Amino acid sequence: MLSSKGLKGLILSFVLLISLFTVTAFADSPISVYLDGELLQFDVAPRTINDRTMVPMRKIFEELGASVEWDGDTQKITAIKDDTTIVMQIGNDLYFCGLEQKHMDSPPVEIDGRTLVPVRTISESLGCAVDWVEETQTVIITTPGFSGELPSFSANSVLMNDTYI
Repeated sequence: MLSSKGLKGLILSFVLLISLFTVTAFADSPISVYLDGELLQFDVAPRTINDRTMVPMRKIFEELGASVEWDGDTQKITAIKDDTTIVMQIGNDLYFCGLEQKHMDSPPVEIDGRTLVPVRTISESLGCAVDWVEETQTVIITTPGFSGELPSFSANSVLMNDTYI
């Protein structure tokens, strides 16, 4: 028979083991990105790097209405939308939005032959609002002037604002 201490230790070990599987399963959940209520499809899946959601650069810029130029020699990205120009470089956490130099928490990276950029930085630089729903691993981008209805992205239909993506 197990002693009282042995039984408590066994139960504690079991609880810890289950919690590890729960955290791992949650961390591996796919990330969905919606723009004005429409699910975006990427050829390289969005992923979390340095606690930020990273998405393929060309797709997100073009979906937001920007033209994109890539300089493979310098690994520099230039995106232009209306009067906004954004310039970034792989591995560099500094970027330009117009003439203003800014800092991002997670610089662009190359994965599977695609350049991934932080979705919040890109979207907000182009004037969009960005929300994150932790429980469903969902990024919600809303463009200025969007007046349509957004679908529910969580069990209780509450968007968690001010969470960094």
